[in-house]
Amino acid sequence: MADQHTQHYDAIKDVVLTDFLDTDTETTFKASDLWKEKPTIIIVIRRPGCPFCREEVRIIDEHRELIEKEMGFRIVVVLHEKLGAATFKRDYWNGGETYWDKSKGFYRALG
Repeated sequence: MADQHTQHYDAIKDVVLTDFLDTDTETTFKASDLWKEKPTIIIVIRRPGCPFCREEVRIIDEHRELIEKEMGFRIVVVLHEKLGAATFKRDYWNGGETYWDKSKGFYRALG
């Protein structure tokens, strides 16, 4: 099992993500920066307009305080397209951290 986790880590650690919402200038960084400071739950969303994706992230958002403050995890969303991202973040992810994976590296690596 450890080999599988290592393969997934190797496949995503260098994926370039973009911080593009609520900022004047888009900035990019490596995915491995997400978990540099603390354990991180990464929710990979293919399409912000997907009703199933919206519902799943809304459910997780309901428990965000418990997960982040009491359990000590960071939670972020990684999207594969920008269309509808602002609405998704505002209405379903309650303003949580949201990044764009332009290359779809997470999708390719994790299936």
